[in-house]
Amino acid sequence: PPSFAACMPLPVAPRVPPSSAVGGARAAPLTRDVVDAYLRRLALSRRVVEPPCLAALKALVAAHVENVPWENIDLILGRPPPTLDGRRSAERLAGSSRGGLCFELADAFCALLLSLGFAVSVHPAACVQEPTPERWGEHAATVVALPSAQGGAPTLWLADVGLGDGARSPICLDQARTWEEDGYLFALEPLDDQSAPSAGGGGGGSRRWRWRHDARAGLLEGLCLDLSLSATSSCQPLASFVPRLEHFWTSPESAYMRGGIAIHRKSPEGLLTLRGCTLRRRHPSMAGGSEVVASAWTREEWFALLQQHFSLNLEDELTTVEQELLWDRVLHDSMAFLTRMSAPVVAAASSRAS
Repeated sequence: PPSFAACMPLPVAPRVPPSSAVGGARAAPLTRDVVDAYLRRLALSRRVVEPPCLAALKALVAAHVENVPWENIDLILGRPPPTLDGRRSAERLAGSSRGGLCFELADAFCALLLSLGFAVSVHPAACVQEPTPERWGEHAATVVALPSAQGGAPTLWLADVGLGDGARSPICLDQARTWEEDGYLFALEPLDDQSAPSAGGGGGGSRRWRWRHDARAGLLEGLCLDLSLSATSSCQPLASFVPRLEHFWTSPESAYMRGGIAIHRKSPEGLLTLRGCTLRRRHPSMAGGSEVVASAWTREEWFALLQQHFSLNLEDELTTVEQELLWDRVLHDSMAFLTRMSAPVVAAASSRAS
């Protein structure tokens, strides 16, 4: 995949915008109608999210991860990659039941935050605990600056809604610590290595952070982010991530292409994941970290799972041909999974027979 350093217009030290801005963008990018529609999608009212403050940010992050799923359906269907334009991304989420990949979700969420008066920046991240150089930039991390209670430098909060299996609350990037959220054990620690794009370029260890997921039930290991590089040099903060999005969307080597259909939604009860025909819930309280919630054996049952557990009305938003293509891929993914699971059993039986 293309390196993030090659995508970046300029490596710049993070500077907290003095107003609700990303880089040079000063005006709210969304109309009031779009903001209201977006908030309705999140089941939030303006009185909960205005004025911009920590309580409002907490409500927005929790509502977003609970109501807007991570999903790769358009990618699997072969639709063109989306344009990373905050206004378009926000209008898409506000006017439909759809979700998207991390870049799409972060793009829309940044536009919403800006429109509500938050100071936002976007930074390269890697979805592993020990990132190699090529992993940086595979994820876009949204960071919000809030005024400090002591009146000093603003406090930075990771407000990530694009991981699928991330935290449901903003994470304060101030000091190393561990904490519990909804039964999950999380940890935050400074990351000081030479894999980050900015390594050796100033910024200090506190500019790079590692968030560790709960190993008992996490779908991903965690997240590393680099605050010393900022993708906020234009009014379209996600523009620097376009080459990575296009790689994930079109390359045969893309894990999103090879891995098949995946849909995730986080709630206080855990992570709901639909892969193939099987819906699972992950949570540390469960034996083995997960349990099967339901299985779909027909096309109608599968689309009903989408509606019931993810509020995805795909039968209204996809053509009949696309629905059939999607169901064919679901069956293909499920058969491939069963083949992988049965292979050790078949091999063991053959060994005993010989």
